[in-house]
Amino acid sequence: MSINISVDSTGDAAQLNENFAVIPFHIILNKDSFEDGVNITPSSLLSFFDKTRQTAQTSAPSTGEYLDFFKALTENGDSLVHLCMSKELSAAYSNALRAKNMLTDRDIRLIDTRSLSGGIALLALTAQRAIDTGTDIDNVENLIKAAKNRLQVSFVINSTETLYRGGRCTSAQKFATQALSIKPMIGMSDGKLVVSKKFIGSFNSSVHKYIDFICSSARDNADTSYALLLYTEGTDEALVTQAKEQAENEGIFDKIYCYKAGCTVTAHCGRDTIGLLYCIKN
Repeated sequence: MSINISVDSTGDAAQLNENFAVIPFHIILNKDSFEDGVNITPSSLLSFFDKTRQTAQTSAPSTGEYLDFFKALTENGDSLVHLCMSKELSAAYSNALRAKNMLTDRDIRLIDTRSLSGGIALLALTAQRAIDTGTDIDNVENLIKAAKNRLQVSFVINSTETLYRGGRCTSAQKFATQALSIKPMIGMSDGKLVVSKKFIGSFNSSVHKYIDFICSSARDNADTSYALLLYTEGTDEALVTQAKEQAENEGIFDKIYCYKAGCTVTAHCGRDTIGLLYCIKN
């Protein structure tokens, strides 16, 4: 029997390996509900923002949806490692845990990644790399639980408008970033999103400063196997290319995947978001 890897759609990991199974989050526009990556795209989501000036709401899959999802992936006796978005940010883990507890005859390993987006994708890549070497599911689970504490997940955003409209920053914070031309660097800390650094200037210059900062931090302690350059729909493609080349020229990582965020991340960050994500070495 094989070991399957599955992720919440916030991880957008299928673009890195089509064998990763994905359960979609729900994207709610007005009263209409869509499934992330199934019947809605980031570009249509941004069009909704532009036309209505409203924000989307996001919600985790229900316990019932997780139950059906887990059943399908383990029905032939296969084992499953499922990587959940941080329980500090979503009900996904608690819903998935209830579903897992209903399937006591199945070998399902549920992991709260304490992360989101590309952080989940990095862990999925790490899990697949271990599985490809022939290791067993116990070792895969232990490896991921250790690796999640070494994730370095961050991104820089051009505007706090979408965060403000979604209730994730205050009007004072929004005003300050606009008035002072501050581009916040958002990072993960204890499973939560925090502003970890601020850059002053245009978005382009801030992105280059951000890449310099991340590469400087990563130089001596990174797992050099791979990193992810995350960006959202609507971000200038030329800037994305420049950022990737800038990071590659530092010569730290063997491979840098260019990685477009899906609807869940776009719903909260909006356009003009770039991040360089990696894992600290053992």
